[in-house]
Amino acid sequence: MKIKNIIITLTVCLLALSINAIAQDNLAAIKTASKVAQNMADTLNLNESERLQIYNINMDLYRQEKLIMESNLPKDSIESSLQKIENKRNGLYKAILTNEKYLIYKQKKRFLLRTN
Repeated sequence: MKIKNIIITLTVCLLALSINAIAQDNLAAIKTASKVAQNMADTLNLNESERLQIYNINMDLYRQEKLIMESNLPKDSIESSLQKIENKRNGLYKAILTNEKYLIYKQKKRFLLRTN
C-alpha cells in the first residue's frame, strides 16, 4: 500500500513537471510570435487585422517546427525540413501585406524578426 502511494505521488509529480515544461515552451512561442508581430506592426504601420494574421502565421510556423524537432528524423532531414518551413514565411507574409509594406519588410527583415 505504501509503495503504491509513493508510485502514484511520483507519477503525479512527473506529470506536473511535464505539463509545466510544455506550458513554458508554449509561453515562449507566444511571446516570440507576439514580439515579431508587434515589431512588424510598429515598423510597417500594420492594422490590427494584419498584426493578428502575422501573429497567427508565426504561431503556425512554430507548431510546424516543433513537430519536426520532436520527430525521429535524422539531423540533416530535420535541418532541411526546418528550412522549408522557414522559406514559407515570406510567401505567407506577402499574402497579407501590401506591396509597399512587403518591400519594407524585405529590407528590414532581420530587424523585424528578432525577438530580443
